[in-house]
Amino acid sequence: MLVFAHGLGFVGRAVWLGGALVMAAAISQAIYLVASGELVGQLSSLRLVALAMCVSTGFCAVQFLLLKPM
Repeated sequence: MLVFAHGLGFVGRAVWLGGALVMAAAISQAIYLVASGELVGQLSSLRLVALAMCVSTGFCAVQFLLLKPM
């Protein structure tokens, strides 16, 4: 929050977009940490890491296709 509050002093649309992306990343990390505790009990830790890597690879592929259409 301190980094976001400091950035508000700058003018521009990119500051708000960057702040929103940082907040979204922090919230998604918090959700992952809370949910992973429950999922480790259901899945093994190795399967949980493999699932998380597959999901992140999918998001990376979608971002790549959006930014560099074939």
